[in-house]
Amino acid sequence: MASNRDAVQSSICYLVKTFGKIAAKPLKSMVLEFYDVEELNAAKQQLLLDVSNMNLEMNWPHIPGWRDCDM
Repeated sequence: MASNRDAVQSSICYLVKTFGKIAAKPLKSMVLEFYDVEELNAAKQQLLLDVSNMNLEMNWPHIPGWRDCDM
């Protein structure tokens, strides 16, 4: 069984595998139709946490967290 550290979100895997093969706009539509926004946000936060835990000596741009808005 994979630990939390080794687990990769399926949404991130799908985006990595299809990015560049499908145009960005249809890819975004497909991802938003299949995955819940909460699941995508959790995957994003986990990815950002994993990258920050790598202690790379780089200056990362500010990446906003959850955006509260009325849709």
